[in-house]
Amino acid sequence: MGGLPTGRTCLPNRPLCCCDGSQRFNSLGIVLKLEILSMRASIRSAIIGFSLVCTAPSAVLAVDDIRGAFGMKLGDALSDGDSRITEPAHSSRDAGLRYTFVPEHPFGALNQYYVLVTPTTGKIYRIVAEGTFQSASSCEGELLALQEALEGRYGPSDDNIGDAMVGSMTGIEVIRFGQSPRRIIATCVGVMREHRATLTYIDDDLESRAKVERARMGQGDYDGLGL
Repeated sequence: MGGLPTGRTCLPNRPLCCCDGSQRFNSLGIVLKLEILSMRASIRSAIIGFSLVCTAPSAVLAVDDIRGAFGMKLGDALSDGDSRITEPAHSSRDAGLRYTFVPEHPFGALNQYYVLVTPTTGKIYRIVAEGTFQSASSCEGELLALQEALEGRYGPSDDNIGDAMVGSMTGIEVIRFGQSPRRIIATCVGVMREHRATLTYIDDDLESRAKVERARMGQGDYDGLGL
């Protein structure tokens, strides 16, 4: 009475080989928990790996590699007296001021060129070239020609699964080079008989500076003494 069942032997220091049924179930529970934790870790690693494959660019450019285009350089100061400017600055939908300019060595069918500058310090943070086309195929052809020329200068364009998904759903084509703070983006967007190819060189840090400068042009005290 009260003894161990016949034929069972409890071995010391062997928690997974036990005579008591409750101990056996506790041991099985521990094993199952360890298996679940291992599976979760494997799934997490797979998800992270997939994300890196989908978002990592095929080539990473140094910040200094992207300096500008068409005779304009990101970060350079620009004012109304510059001989390349064709019309006075005016406010853009963005935070900065917009200057239209005459480019050095224009590209293909792109025939509209302008820069955006920070509103008070006048530093270039976007360089933009655009062209309009009557068909999607013409616009896409211009984009492919741009891609070929840019890859000759900067190496392979960056793969982006998000751009591919958007392109398949909307027909908007996007090509990217480099990473923040300096990037190049080329797009082809349009409907019916109005399609526009746009090439943009961007300095993200200066674009943020443009927004700060625009805010400080408003009413109020921005010295931060009360913070």
